[in-house]
Amino acid sequence: MTGAAAPPERVSSIFHPSDFSPSSEVAFAHALKIALLTHADLNVLHVRDADNADWADFPGVRQMLERWRVLPPGSPRSALPALASMCER
Repeated sequence: MTGAAAPPERVSSIFHPSDFSPSSEVAFAHALKIALLTHADLNVLHVRDADNADWADFPGVRQMLERWRVLPPGSPRSALPALASMCER
């Protein structure tokens, strides 16, 4: 059987469940990097009992995005929702 291989399918959505613990930061980094590289949606599901958790407090998100030069150094908490709204456009 001969023929050209089918092109790989585009990743359009990444699902990342997290308990927002420090040990989950590496998995989040991988999910975020894949989403950024493929321009995919990143959906984060909080799977912890705490009612007061805020995704902007996720361990190291701003610092990670600053290292990757997605956000400028010293970005405020408000930079994350602003970045998300820019990516939706």
